[in-house]
Amino acid sequence: MFDASRSSDRAELDQLRAWETSMTSRDVARPIEPCSDILARTAGEQPVTDDNMGSEWRYPLGLE
Repeated sequence: MFDASRSSDRAELDQLRAWETSMTSRDVARPIEPCSDILARTAGEQPVTDDNMGSEWRYPLGLE
């Protein structure tokens, strides 16, 4: 829990806000890619779903 009356907590909150803003900037590498960017970058690709993961689970589940 943050206490806005403490300078160390305010500094931490400022750092978190700056980190959040950096994730939406187009000019820097972002640790988290926004959904809209992922959808644009992967347009036309087949999504991975439970329906197409049979090969990953065949052997561990004994479905040979």
